[in-house]
Amino acid sequence: MPARSVKGELLQFRSSDNILLEGFLSGPKKNSKCIVYVHEWGGNFYHAPAIGLAEELSKRGLSIFTINTRGHDVVTDLTKGFGREKVRFRGGVEFERFEDTILDLKGALDRLSRLGFKRFILCGHSTGCQKVTYYQYKENDKRVVGLILISAGDDYNQWKDYILGRKFDSTVKAAKKLVKSGHGYQLDFTNGDTPQRFISVADLRNVEARLFNYKGDMNEFSKIKIPILAMFGGDERFAEYHLRVMAEKTNSRLFEPHIVKGAAHRYYERESKAAGIISNFVEKL
Repeated sequence: MPARSVKGELLQFRSSDNILLEGFLSGPKKNSKCIVYVHEWGGNFYHAPAIGLAEELSKRGLSIFTINTRGHDVVTDLTKGFGREKVRFRGGVEFERFEDTILDLKGALDRLSRLGFKRFILCGHSTGCQKVTYYQYKENDKRVVGLILISAGDDYNQWKDYILGRKFDSTVKAAKKLVKSGHGYQLDFTNGDTPQRFISVADLRNVEARLFNYKGDMNEFSKIKIPILAMFGGDERFAEYHLRVMAEKTNSRLFEPHIVKGAAHRYYERESKAAGIISNFVEKL
């Protein structure tokens, strides 16, 4: 994989509940539109494919803000508040509450609005797809004019059918017991995850588990009316099936499904192809 070099600016922003987060803004600042990229499970604002897409999209004259959420990396330290009220606490994907993604994304959009951007395209990779979809489902933010979903995985059925199999029900039961007893943040419960984070994707009563449950109704996804670009790498398992289900479930006024031939989940050496598809989609918004 070649080394990447992207011109831009490191920006800090605050979530709506005053957690200090970081992002990288590349591309022209005079654009009215900006893509806001949200990383995958345990990723961050420079984790592949973020940096490659930022380089390729900025070459095409697009603006992109790749951001950290409070769930960046596996475990991290976060700061909340100001001055004497400032406190440090443990964050990262294993300690985040999925629903708080709304606070992080709103903070990022507000920061960009103050810089002069008017319209936003929310772009998620992997678990980031759940986050951007959930944000727009709950907020119906009029500033958001499109969604880009890159490799939106089915965490629920991945755990149920392929990772745990027959052990799935008993593992869910054990995780719920630990959460109830106050041990929900125990690391390395299963596959390195905490019980509370595992339950978020393994119990269909939780919205994160339902959003891209391709065997379910996908009701939250179907409520999104703004244009959607959905993309998978050609080397990803179930890519065509997932796109077919999305096309059946969507009520978007413009739904564009794409498969990037030869691309794996992180799109190594296929960033230019992915960026070309994204650029064409953004021009229509």
